[in-house]
Parts: sequence; structure tokens; C-alpha cells
Amino acid sequence: MEPGHQFEWAWLLARWRAHGGDVDLSVIRGLYEFADGFGLDAKQSLAVSETLLDGGVKDASARLWPQAERMKAAITLARLYPQERPRFEAAAEDAWRGLQHFICTETPGLFRDKRQPDGSFAAEGALASSLYHVVSAVSELIHYAGTDENS
Repeated sequence: MEPGHQFEWAWLLARWRAHGGDVDLSVIRGLYEFADGFGLDAKQSLAVSETLLDGGVKDASARLWPQAERMKAAITLARLYPQERPRFEAAAEDAWRGLQHFICTETPGLFRDKRQPDGSFAAEGALASSLYHVVSAVSELIHYAGTDENS
């Protein structure tokens, strides 16, 4: 299981539902809750790369894009479950802190892609597609912050 994809699909299905798609909220919530419950390294505020079906961690490394997807999913659940807004807003803030590990670099505008379990970063280039994930997460945050219902 990849927590990043579970967060991403929770967000995608919620978007589809918002546009009239037939998706049960329990599916969206289930994807989010598994990833949030088993797919995080709480000490580093990071979504890990892979878990086993039973929730054990298979790959404790962390990539950039799942952090962005976690933020998007938490913001989406804050909208879907207003009675739990503080919980999901706190999760979005935590995801933002995790994302900063990757985007706050010595060279502004560059980002890192893969963080090892020991906190070091792989000496490899980041995928260009990571920019999509970062931009869409920031866009989701701006949209959420700009709505009156979230005041």
C-alpha cells in the first residue's frame, strides 16, 4: 500500500463526488484513515513510501509528492467533515511541515525528492511531476483559506 496514493485517491474521489459522482463518503474516509493511521512517520511529520496490508511499514523512506497529497486530502476532509475541522486542519498543517523538508533547500526554487529513513536525502534529481503535486496542494490551501465557511 502506498499512503501517498491513498491520500491522492481520497482527494480525487472527493472532487469527483463534489461534481456529481456517485462515491460513498466511507470510501473517501477509509482511504484517508488507513494512510493517516498507518502511513505516517509521526516523528518526522512525513507520509512513508509503503505499508503492508496489515499496516506495518514496508518502506520508511518518504517522497515529496505524498506529502502534498496528504495536505490536499486533509483539507478536503476538513470540508467534508466540518465537525472535525480542527483535526483535519491540524493534519494539513503537519503535512505542510513535512513538505517543507523537501521544498526548503539551499537553492531557492529547487526541491528534493526522496528522504531516507535516517533523514538524509537521496542524491538524485527530483521528478518534474513533483511540481504538479506541490502547486496543486498550495492551490487547494489557498482555495480553502479563501472560503468564508472556513473562518
